[in-house]
Amino acid sequence: TANVILGAGFGIPGFAVDTHVTRLSNRLGLVKTRVPEKIEAQVTRMVPSSEWTALSLRLILHGRRVCVARRPRCEECVLNDFCPSSCTRPKPRRTQK
Repeated sequence: TANVILGAGFGIPGFAVDTHVTRLSNRLGLVKTRVPEKIEAQVTRMVPSSEWTALSLRLILHGRRVCVARRPRCEECVLNDFCPSSCTRPKPRRTQK
């Protein structure tokens, strides 16, 4: 996207939102939307502009390698302790009625 080129190529802060960033932002509980413009606006309010490019590139890479769409590799994830969607966290027990 344009924000990746701005950040990586020209050093201009930009937060790229692709399918991986969308998925991770939602799974991590940072946002509750799939609209790229809203994700960008919400996340960039939480993070200093000097970190936008690096964060988006790291989220993209993490989404490609670990937090994949269909079968996330939660057992390999360094964010398990913070991720509300982690599949390796103990599930709450159901109470019987």
